[in-house]
Amino acid sequence: MAKKINISRAQLYLDFENPQMSFDRILAIGKVLRHDFSKEFKELSGALISLVNEEPAPYVKALEDCRSNLVDVQSQLINALNKLDTYSKRYGPLEPS
Repeated sequence: MAKKINISRAQLYLDFENPQMSFDRILAIGKVLRHDFSKEFKELSGALISLVNEEPAPYVKALEDCRSNLVDVQSQLINALNKLDTYSKRYGPLEPS
């Protein structure tokens, strides 16, 4: 994150410890995180961040892909368990091998 807002990691840590962090820094961090901090800081309400038209960060896209794959695998598992349940009802439980 520090690289994306052009500061050192040490400075970012210092900023997080600073209760008087500048609104510009908060906006920059919000832009990287794709989060509108004006909900948490009323003082930022006039400086809303436009995140809608920007490309999602690579980790956001990767997370969305993982979530989609997880839903697909979950659906396959549910189908397999339903088939097993139907088989067990028709033929009895499977014997361990």
